Amino acid sequence: MNKQMTQIHELLKAEKKQFSTYPKQLNTIIRNNPLHRNLTLDAWGNAFSYSVTEDGLEYSLVSKGADGVLNTEDDVE
Repeated sequence: MNKQMTQIHELLKAEKKQFSTYPKQLNTIIRNNPLHRNLTLDAWGNAFSYSVTEDGLEYSLVSKGADGVLNTEDDVE
């Protein structure tokens, strides 16, 4: 999972470098790359929880963990 989150981080960093802000939606990083198609799903098949600040300069990326519920002990940030 850490490898996947690192890959997402690198893609988000590239988006910010190109557009000066992080994308509003995580699916933006997929673009037309079929290798990135399932990148936004965690190891349990749940969509990552992604939010970006209003100014687009910071983001939060969280896996909801095995229970699929945000803000519980098994979340992975």
